[in-house]
Amino acid sequence: MVFNTDIDPDNSQLKEYFTWRDTAVTKHQQVNLINKIAHEIVMKGKFLAYCTVSEKPEKTEDGKYAFPKGTKISYFSITSKQGQKFLPVFTDREQLAKWKDPENRDKTLMLLTFDDFVPILRSASSLQGIIINPMSDNFPLPRKLVADWMNRKIALFREVLKRQKEKQSESGKNE
Repeated sequence: MVFNTDIDPDNSQLKEYFTWRDTAVTKHQQVNLINKIAHEIVMKGKFLAYCTVSEKPEKTEDGKYAFPKGTKISYFSITSKQGQKFLPVFTDREQLAKWKDPENRDKTLMLLTFDDFVPILRSASSLQGIIINPMSDNFPLPRKLVADWMNRKIALFREVLKRQKEKQSESGKNE
């Protein structure tokens, strides 16, 4: 999680996949497209979002910024027609500009990856999930889906590590 960022993330492939959602006709096409969208979100995506912080970050010795101990971070939410609250995240600054805070609060911009979603959802129990580009693409990631995708990602990385260890072990035997 990066705060007060001037980065405009590049999620061009994800945005392209979002445009294809209405053209995927067969079940196979829909599943394939959702798998591609999931891969972009989980493995590559970087998203902009707003929060409020009780304390401003302080510059550390290494030139980075850190919040003082005890800083409270509050996340903005958007409410669905069904009354469910979601954390709105945006693929780029153009999408971010489409959302206006009705209360015009003091906001801190943050850059998030998929890995940041899980702890946010754990700490903000009122959120039902994440919603990507709520003013256009409106792609919800319910809490359970985020957890499922994170579990798959962890399993994938464990499998990759296991294979690497096996290869190292085999190459050590061949020497």
